[in-house]
Amino acid sequence: MKWLTKTSAMLIIIGLLAGALAGCGDNSTPQEGHSTLVSATSMEDVPVLEYTVPHMQPKIAVDCSGYQSDAPKSATLWGKRLPDEYVLVREEDGAQVYRGGIEDVTYDEESGYYIGYADFEEFSTPGEYYLYGSGIGRSLTFSVRDDFYETLFRDLYRELVGACHDKSVSLGEINALLTTYEWYGSIYQTDEKEATPEFMAELAGWFKDMDTTRMDSEETSLYAAVLAKYSYLYQKYDRNYATECLKRASAVYEQTQSTLHEDAESFYAVTELYRATGLYTYRKQIQEYKTFFQKSSSYFEQSGYLYGSMTYMTTRQKVDVELCETFMENLLARVEELDGCYEEMIHPYRARNNGEEALLKRAVEMSFANYVLDSLQYRAVLEEFLHYLMGRNRDCTSFYPTKGDRGDYVFLLAQMVNANN
Repeated sequence: MKWLTKTSAMLIIIGLLAGALAGCGDNSTPQEGHSTLVSATSMEDVPVLEYTVPHMQPKIAVDCSGYQSDAPKSATLWGKRLPDEYVLVREEDGAQVYRGGIEDVTYDEESGYYIGYADFEEFSTPGEYYLYGSGIGRSLTFSVRDDFYETLFRDLYRELVGACHDKSVSLGEINALLTTYEWYGSIYQTDEKEATPEFMAELAGWFKDMDTTRMDSEETSLYAAVLAKYSYLYQKYDRNYATECLKRASAVYEQTQSTLHEDAESFYAVTELYRATGLYTYRKQIQEYKTFFQKSSSYFEQSGYLYGSMTYMTTRQKVDVELCETFMENLLARVEELDGCYEEMIHPYRARNNGEEALLKRAVEMSFANYVLDSLQYRAVLEEFLHYLMGRNRDCTSFYPTKGDRGDYVFLLAQMVNANN
């Protein structure tokens, strides 16, 4: 070995160390890391070594955010071989607190993996845990909490209140807050039940400062719809300011009609204005959409039609009963179709969908139908959507709340909190 230079010896040692490090970890399949050897250009004998540690992807997918203690709890496991059972381990001290068998095992020919499920619904003790299976390793850490959904909702609510204050909130997020406040007002209540909800007070300043001149026509129509909804809900706190908002919403809507007429956002705006005013002019404009709705069943792809139809069906003003029936029939048909295929869309390992944003839109559609029907089945499906988006997927990645519209998450979480109140 005397003929080796000092630099050559160091290269061999470093190469051995890199190979040893690459073999560390549990039995999970790592994604490929890489190493880069940069030749020294100075007087130093030791080369510069840059090494990226490979990402060890778990083979047990859980909701990374956690689970409600009194709600269903499950995880998905996969591997070339699956153990007969799994254990639930307390993160704090490594104690095994629960164990169970792996259920509904199937074989996926494309990947060569066996896929099974761990159901630990009956375990309800709050704390931080992970799941472990012999030969496949452990899951990411997750929590079990009595107030799981309420905590998530409160955290997201505080974030959106801050966005209202900073004038960085979007119209979609405002719309979600207003709609869920209208449907599930009790979850927004504080100790002072008659006090103005914080986000409603913040929005008063947001609307005062908003400049619509930079908006395109469709966004301006949505602004008119959201402002009219706000005026309708805010009148019990400040009738004078609510009236000002309604007048402005009407004026903004009329401005958009020079370029837009029958489109989703305009329909939403006119339904909110009709609910707030009861004016025949707005009712007549709604009727002009009737033929379109009766001939098409795919209009819910545009959210303005979905929101507008819900406003029209729930208003106390005079309505066309036949049109309401059309809305309800089409909504139920769409949601029943979704109920029949959601398992394929959010399968923890073999999911077939068009991404997180598309999944959220489908979930919001179901949440609208569930508001009308209060279905235990639909609520369970919505919970499955949340678990998938929060980590129970093939990549063990939580998309919440950075991927997709935060307003869509408001709808899902509000329903979960309301159901647990």
